[in-house]
Amino acid sequence: MKKVAVNALTKSVAAIISALIAISAATVGVLLLYGGFQGTSETIKIGVLTPLSAPADFTSGKLILSVAEIFRDYVNEKGGIKSRRVELVVEDQTLDPAKAVASLQRMVTEKRIVGLIGPWESLIALPVARATNDYPTIMFVTYSWADAITADKPKYVFRVGVYNSLFAAHLLDYVKWRGYKHVAVLTEQSPYGLGFRDAMISLARERLPELQISSVEAPQDKVDFSAELLKIKDLKPQLLVVAFNLPAIAQINKQFYELGLDKQMEIIQGHDWPAWDGGKTWWETLGEKGVGGRYPTYYSPNMKISPACEDFRRLYKEKTGAEPVHWIFWYWDSLRILQKAIEDTGSTDPNVLASYIEKIDMEGCTGRIRFVNDPTPGSPMWHQWMEMTQFVMEFTELNQPVEKTKQIYPPP
Repeated sequence: MKKVAVNALTKSVAAIISALIAISAATVGVLLLYGGFQGTSETIKIGVLTPLSAPADFTSGKLILSVAEIFRDYVNEKGGIKSRRVELVVEDQTLDPAKAVASLQRMVTEKRIVGLIGPWESLIALPVARATNDYPTIMFVTYSWADAITADKPKYVFRVGVYNSLFAAHLLDYVKWRGYKHVAVLTEQSPYGLGFRDAMISLARERLPELQISSVEAPQDKVDFSAELLKIKDLKPQLLVVAFNLPAIAQINKQFYELGLDKQMEIIQGHDWPAWDGGKTWWETLGEKGVGGRYPTYYSPNMKISPACEDFRRLYKEKTGAEPVHWIFWYWDSLRILQKAIEDTGSTDPNVLASYIEKIDMEGCTGRIRFVNDPTPGSPMWHQWMEMTQFVMEFTELNQPVEKTKQIYPPP
């Protein structure tokens, strides 16, 4: 009996020791993954998963990468974050959701990033946002518009920007102001394009029941849109809204004028791509046809930029040769939010950071940074920033820089 008791006791002690070892290993693993600050020289790694090659919108991706590079250099010159230098982990998101999720997994489990920016097209941003449940890291989006990105109530994902139904509601205000009765939407077959169109149709039923909205779809990676544009010509709308990403949207505009559709209808961009590189791609694509071009945006030369972002404004212009547009400021704000969260909590644990960021209240470049956290199932108003105003701008002269465009709506 004594031998049995001793064996049982030995097994119990061994089990306890094994459990303690497991707990200790897990604790060490957490410290290694999320990085305590005392006695470590490890860098703060920030992931940049963004489009850097065609057919994805590499023009925007390269601008996003520029913001991250400026942030890294700016912060490191000032001593880093809690005395730890910032390092970027960069990967090309492509237009393959599976590859993008694999990149996230690699960044989190192997590179040990503490935050992520850059997923752009909603086709990619949505599955990557969902994958943060399995590979936890703080993720920011700005111009990834699918409502579901935040409507899914993600724990680690925050949107410093707009979403489809919000953008559609803002654009319908302009449609009402102009008095259009028939609008056509040429939309890419993606969560952004289809989501924007569906939101516009749904909201119009409630707010503008007399408005007719026609829709034509095309694949996101298509290069010739003649058939779709001729179909729209036959529909005879007063206004064409183009809900595509680059590079396709530039080609659509070029063919719109080549086919003479400008003599029959007006055109407005589904977002503010003409402003993203200071107007360079717009003027290279359209030349003199670009005069009179209109686009909705959340930046106007009449709005004020916070003094807290003037250093970034200067550095961005030195690096790219263009003024930063609003969503570029929003990426800068996203990185500032991450920095402040790490500094104030003394942690890089995504759970600690997420809890802090949910309640953050700080000065942003274009408005106060506070997040709405509506728990209503299906509401995109979760981890959602709302301090923005939509404007409609117009190019009035050939080769006009973005900062000189004319604000059409709301009337200044």
